[in-house]
Amino acid sequence: DKVLLRALRDFNLGKLTADDTSIFMGLLNDLFPKTLELVPRAIDHVFEAKVREAALELGYQPDDMFLLKISQLRELFVVRWSVFLLG
Repeated sequence: DKVLLRALRDFNLGKLTADDTSIFMGLLNDLFPKTLELVPRAIDHVFEAKVREAALELGYQPDDMFLLKISQLRELFVVRWSVFLLG
């Protein structure tokens, strides 16, 4: 159950808008009651440190949401052949 929960959550959250995220998390909580908080997001600390360093070099402000979205985009690239960015 934990592997399926992590796969569903980690590979879909990056594609959702902020409004849809709470609905999606509610659905996951209904499907996997009392399991959601037991499965933390896998964090690549080395990658996030490099992203923070690169952002600072470019004059960006690497806040936590920025790092999260970059990490989610990387996770999409790992499992998808093509990715479209809109916005």
